[in-house]
Formats: sequence, C-alpha cells, structure tokens
Amino acid sequence: MSAPSALPRKLALFAILLPLAAFVGYLLSSPDAEAILLIGALVGLLILPLFLTHHHAILIGSLNLSMTLFFLPGNPPIWIATAGISLGLTLLARIMDKHKKLLGDTPMTLSLLLLVGVVLLTMASTTGLGIRSLGGAYYGGRKYVFILAAVIAYFALSTVQTPIPKLRTRLGTYFLSGVTPVMSHVIYLMGPSMWVLYRLFSVDWAIGQAVEDLGGTMLFSKIGRLAGLAPAGTAVFSFVLARYGVRGVLDLSHPGRMFSLFLAVSMSLLGGFRSVSVYFALVLFIQFFLEGLHKTRLMPTAVLSLSIVLASLVPIAHRLPLPVQRCFTVLPYNLSPIARADAKASTEWRLKMWEVLVQEVPKYLWKGKGCGASATDYYLAFESVRRGFTQDIEFYMLAGDYHSGPLSVIIPFGVLGAAAFLAVVLSCFRILIRNYRYGDSQLISLNTFFLAAFMAKILFFIFLFGAIHSDLVTLVGMVGLSISINGGVKVPVPGAGQKTVREESLPNLTPARA
Repeated sequence: MSAPSALPRKLALFAILLPLAAFVGYLLSSPDAEAILLIGALVGLLILPLFLTHHHAILIGSLNLSMTLFFLPGNPPIWIATAGISLGLTLLARIMDKHKKLLGDTPMTLSLLLLVGVVLLTMASTTGLGIRSLGGAYYGGRKYVFILAAVIAYFALSTVQTPIPKLRTRLGTYFLSGVTPVMSHVIYLMGPSMWVLYRLFSVDWAIGQAVEDLGGTMLFSKIGRLAGLAPAGTAVFSFVLARYGVRGVLDLSHPGRMFSLFLAVSMSLLGGFRSVSVYFALVLFIQFFLEGLHKTRLMPTAVLSLSIVLASLVPIAHRLPLPVQRCFTVLPYNLSPIARADAKASTEWRLKMWEVLVQEVPKYLWKGKGCGASATDYYLAFESVRRGFTQDIEFYMLAGDYHSGPLSVIIPFGVLGAAAFLAVVLSCFRILIRNYRYGDSQLISLNTFFLAAFMAKILFFIFLFGAIHSDLVTLVGMVGLSISINGGVKVPVPGAGQKTVREESLPNLTPARA
C-alpha cells in the first residue's frame, strides 16, 4: 500500500496558522494593553511545551539576558518570569512523583527565608503592596519584587541537577547571554524608527549615551561612554575564565583563549566604568591563587608580564579613548584632564551622598526605611532639585539608589535585614568553598571561578558599589547554579583524609609547555 498523503495534514495546519497569524497582525496594528496581554497569552501557549521539558535550561539562559516582558506591568526582566515558571514546574513534578529528589542546602534555605521574612515585614510596615506599576500610590516596590524574585530564582536553579553532558551548552547560555546589553546601544544608533524594540530590550544602558548626546550632566559628561559594553565584556571575560581557568588562559599552546580575554577586557573598558577594571583585577588575582599558580613558575612570569603591560601603557595612555582613560584614572598615568575631571566629579558626588546617608543609619537601625516613596515625595524632590533648592543627591537618596551595598541593606531593612543578608553571604561562601574543595575534577575551573567571582563581588559590594535588589540575583544565582552543576553541596570523600578531590586531580601545578 502506498503511504498516506501528507497534504490533508498540511492543509489543516495552514487552516489553523493563517487565521491565527492574521489575528495577531490585527492586534499588532493597534497594540493597546488588552491586545498586548492577549498576544502574550498566545505566545505563552505556543512555548508551553518547550517550558515543560526545558524550563531549567531556559532559566539558566535567561538570568543574564537584558530583555524585558513589555506586556506585563512595570516591564519586568524576563528572568523573573522564567524563575517563577521553572520553580512552579519543578514543584509540580515533585508533587506528581514522590520519589523525585530535589537538591538544596538547609542553612542556605533558612537564611534566605529569614531574608524574605524581613523584606515582607518591612514592606508591610512601610508602603505595603502599593506598587506604582500595579496602580498603587508608591514608587520603589520594584526593589521588593527583585529581591523576592532572586530568592525564587535560587530555589529554581538549585533544586534541579544539570547533566554533565549538557554542561558546556548551559554555561555558554548562562554567561554569553550577558552580551545582550549591547543591543541597547545598537537600537539607539538605528534611530527613532527602531526604538520600538526597547519594548523588548532594556533601554537602561543607552540612557547615558542619550544624555551625553543632549549635552550631558555631572554624572554623564560627554566622553563617549558606551555603558552596555561593560557588562557585555564582563560576560565574555567570565565565560573564558570559567571554561578554562587562569591556567588554561595562560597556556601558550592555545593563544585564542588569551586573545578572547584581551578582547573582553578591551570591550568592557569602553564602558568607562573604573569599577570594571577593579573587578577584573580582583577576579584574576583571587583565581590565580585559588588555582595554586602562585606556587609555580607562573608567579614571577605573571608579575613580569603585568609590569611590562602597565609600563607599555605609559607613553600612549593619553591617546586612548576617553572612556578607557576614565577606567585608568585609578593608576598614575598621564591622562586627559577631561577623563580625570569626570571621574573625580563622580567620586565626590558619591562621597557626598554617603556622608549624608551615614548620618541616617541610626534613624533606621531598628526599623528600616523600606524601599518605597510616594509620588508626592518624588514630585517635591524633583522640583526642589530643578529649582536649585537642593542637590540632586536628594533625589537619588529618595529613590534608594545609594550606590553602596551596605547602605542599600541597612537603611531599607535595618539591623535585622543586615543580619539576614550576612547569613545569606556566609551560607553562599560555605557552599562555594565546599564545591571548590571537594567537587568533581571535571568541574575544577568552574568551581574555582564561582568562588573567585563571588569573593570579588562581595568585596566590590562592600567597598565600591552595590545594591541588594540588583546584586542578590547574581550572588545567589551563582550559588544555585553551583549546586545544580555539582549535584548538591560536596563533602569530603570518606577515607581520603585531608586530601581533597581537587588536590588529587592537580598533581602537577607547573605551567604547560607551549
């Protein structure tokens, strides 16, 4: 018998898809709120089968995406939705299969639940649930949502194990999805006709570029900064180090690794953030020592090479692009007065705000200020700044943008919130150190990078710049991914004595020959 014709099946498919496409096109011709919600529902229905089978992989790939859900109130980043969906599907699978094992760590769980309790208690005792994007009377509720969503993302990541054969793909999507902030600049350069794409991609990174084009302010002087290149370069930098480690990057038989790292650093410096250069130096320094390379011949070689690179920049530093010169203002080079003045103004602005905020700490030590402020407060602050009655730091202080990690915890959430956050940090350290010491030999570079990056992030958070609502997802995300990849929190191998799996897998720490 001849095989049945596929023509009726194709006709039935076209009979469904063509009217649906026409209907979606009609909705897009007048995209009001109802149409956008309906389109979102249709898209969600179409991708539901993909989420059912690959929700954990989708979550990993979305954590660093600079994309928003434009059809939801407040335009939340996409990782908030994927985290909630992934955790919901994981719990549903656990309910349906009682024998399904979920990963996790009890101390980490308890510390996060304590933090969640403090956040909810603070929110209830200050502004409540009156989030402005949902029709409420207060701005700032977005910060509460980000903190709670970061906790959800941790549980969604850490409860499901990542198969080793799929590890390379998952890591690639996790790190390299962080290059998407570049799209903010690409869309801006494409002109107003394409700015509709900002419904999907975050506009935040191009704001500084737009302000500079309009004349600049004290915080955005006209030096040609492309802020989105900083996180994009950091994403590539992190991927290379996580994949190969410092030892692998310095292996001269694979020059492409070092070249990729050099391109990533160069791209990041065009963002003009001094903090990025400091972060890179911290990660490289910490990972170099964690890999034990300070005990090898690479130590004097690395010191000599670094000295040569820094010395070679002396005669050409003043000719580099202004954003790069701004990053190098932490070094005693002969740089453009414009770059130095811009960096100095930014530092003085930040120190002035911290000087005022430190005096506010005792006031909110026991009962936090919270993250919200009324629309009336914002209007009065804006008018006061516009008319010259107060400085612009008052507006940033009202918005809770303190540019300081410790202040972003202690002022909104008080001493109890600070204690809860400290418990979270210590729990994270415990997990990362155990996986670094006792993890599988195949995961040495990754576990080492996670520990080095976490230590650098915490130092950065405490002493340079940070905000709990934006940094928490990065911190606990690394820890959740570490648990997922390692299959839990590793412990010493019974009968192995003081010798760890890591030490057994690295019998020779001398540099490889080219």
